[in-house]
Amino acid sequence: MTKKPKRRKIIAIIVASCIILLAAGMGYYFYQDKQKTTKQDYYMLDTDLVDEQTAIEKQLKADSEDATLEKPYVKLNPYGTSPLTALLLFNTAEKMKITIEVEGENADTTIESEVNSEYTTEHEVAVLGLYADKTNTVKITAVTQDGKKRKKLSRFKQTNYHLKCQQLMLKQVTLKKWNKLVIS
Repeated sequence: MTKKPKRRKIIAIIVASCIILLAAGMGYYFYQDKQKTTKQDYYMLDTDLVDEQTAIEKQLKADSEDATLEKPYVKLNPYGTSPLTALLLFNTAEKMKITIEVEGENADTTIESEVNSEYTTEHEVAVLGLYADKTNTVKITAVTQDGKKRKKLSRFKQTNYHLKCQQLMLKQVTLKKWNKLVIS
């Protein structure tokens, strides 16, 4: 009589061990499969977006070819994603460091920033903190390696801000491939 219960225990242990090993193997298999998908998705880029940005950069470079500190090329919302920004592009004969000041409504809201830490002749100046439907004043200070300063004042206005924001929202929704769009 003691042999039958002992035999059943051994069979139960063997069956339970097989089930545990099978479950562990399946878990490992699905885990590895998921890891491969994650790595693959990581390297998949939206090439249309990259191509669009490359085309915009080429166009900006071509449009600003003759721009100087005295007459910089100004592109509001250059990439179509941030309506209250601008990009100033220009070249200088001497290597210079650039500092900009975006005039705010008061001293606390005025933004001042150093554009690049190195002296260069080709300048791409990102202008942040513009006001909608208002003439914005941007002061550009260029300093040569021997300390000489040149200043330039630029004024421009960002108009149709709310329309551009709605267009931006629509573009983002299209990029994310959402099925429904609600603009309130």
